Amino acid sequence: MLGLTTTRHLRAVTAGLEARLTTAYLSAELDRPRLERAQARERANLRHRLERVVKAHAAARQEQARSARALRVVSELVIDQRNSSTATPPGAM
Repeated sequence: MLGLTTTRHLRAVTAGLEARLTTAYLSAELDRPRLERAQARERANLRHRLERVVKAHAAARQEQARSARALRVVSELVIDQRNSSTATPPGAM
């Protein structure tokens, strides 16, 4: 009698666990498309943000190059002006 009760109990527990497992599996299968759409939206959002950062970086590098050229021109003018103001006039020697 004791073995029969234990077997029935194990079968009942097994059936309950299988039912919960089936429910969890079906729930996960139903959630998968929603999660995949959310993941696709997040991926697109990250791609867009990355593109904006890359464009901003390129613009910053261009601005840096323009500033470097302008600085070089100004420094050359200052050096030329300094050299011309310190140059010994011809015939002064």
